[in-house]
Amino acid sequence: KTMKENMTNKIKILQFSEKIESVKIPNLILLLAIVVIGFSIRSYFTYWDMNFESPDAFLFLLEANSFVEGNFDNFGIRSIWPMIISGFLSIFQFTELVDKLNLIRIISISISTITTVLVYKISKKFVKSKYALFVAALFAFDPSLIENSVLGIREPIFLLLGLISIYYGIHKNEKFMFLAFVFAGLAFDTKIAGIVIPIFLCIFILLRFKSFNKKIKFISIGIVIFLIVALPYIILTSEQGSIPFMWMLTNSMNQLQEDNISPSTYVEPNEEAGIIETSIVREILHLGRINLPLTWIFVVVGFFSWIQTRDFKFYAVISALTVILLVALPMYFQSAEYRNLLLASPFLF
Repeated sequence: KTMKENMTNKIKILQFSEKIESVKIPNLILLLAIVVIGFSIRSYFTYWDMNFESPDAFLFLLEANSFVEGNFDNFGIRSIWPMIISGFLSIFQFTELVDKLNLIRIISISISTITTVLVYKISKKFVKSKYALFVAALFAFDPSLIENSVLGIREPIFLLLGLISIYYGIHKNEKFMFLAFVFAGLAFDTKIAGIVIPIFLCIFILLRFKSFNKKIKFISIGIVIFLIVALPYIILTSEQGSIPFMWMLTNSMNQLQEDNISPSTYVEPNEEAGIIETSIVREILHLGRINLPLTWIFVVVGFFSWIQTRDFKFYAVISALTVILLVALPMYFQSAEYRNLLLASPFLF
C-alpha cells in the first residue's frame, strides 16, 4: 500500500511538472512586463518636487520656451531635444517651473522606456527571442541608463534616434539602409557623439554586401543623405568659424601639444601621466561603470562562443564598439563624462 501511494504521488508530481512546462508565457507579455517595471523604476527614482536637478535640463527648458514663443535666436547645434520639448509645452501650457521640468522628465522617461522595445527588436536580429528579452531587461534595468533617463537631458532621445538608425541599417530590406542614414543625421544633430553611427553603417555595408557596386552605391548615397539631414549642425558650426566635428579634434590636438589636462578630466596629481594616458584610463573606467557586472560576465561568455562563428554581424558589433571608443577618446581630452560612452551599452548587451 505504501509503495502504491508513493508511486501515485510521483505520478502526480510528474503531471504537475508537465503542466508547468506546458505553460508558456508569450514573449509579448514578458516584454510588456519588462517595459512596465523599467518605467516604474525610472519614475520611482525621479525627484518630481525638485526644480534644478540638472542644469542642462533647465537650459533645454529655456530654449524650448523661446521656441514656443516663436523666438529662434537661440537655435543651436543641440536644438533637436528643445524642439521636441517645445511641441509638448505648446500643448500643456504649465505656468509653474516645476511642472514644466516634470513634463520634460516624463517625456525623457517615456522615450527611454520605448527604447527598450527597440533594443529587443534589434537583439532579435542577432540572437533568439528568449535572449533578446534578456538583452531588453539589461537595457531597462541598467543603473546608468536609468540615471540619464530621469534628468530630462538629451541622452534618451539620442539613444532612441541612434538605435532606430541601427535597426534600419541591419534590416533585411536593403532599401531601409537609406532611412538608417536619415536617423543617423538626426542623432548627430542631437549629440556630436552621433558621428559614430554613419561610420558604423558604412562598416556594416562593407561587411554585408559582396558586390563592390552595391557597397559604393549605399555608402555614397547614404553619406549624402546623412549630410543633408545634418545640415543644421554643419551650417551652425561653419558660421562659428569651425569645421563640423573637426573643432573638437583641433582643440584636442592643442591640448596634446600643451599637455594640458582640462579640469573635468583631472583626477589627481601625477607628473608621469599625460593627457592621453589619463583619458584612456578614464574611458576604460567609465566603460566598466556604465554596465552592470553581470553584463561583463555575459560579454566574455558571448564573445568566446560567438567567435567560433565569426559572421559579419560579429565583426559589425566589434567594429561598432571600437569606433565608439576611438571617437570618444578626443572627447575625454576635454570632458570626462561617461555619457560619451552610453551608446556602447546596447552593443555590449
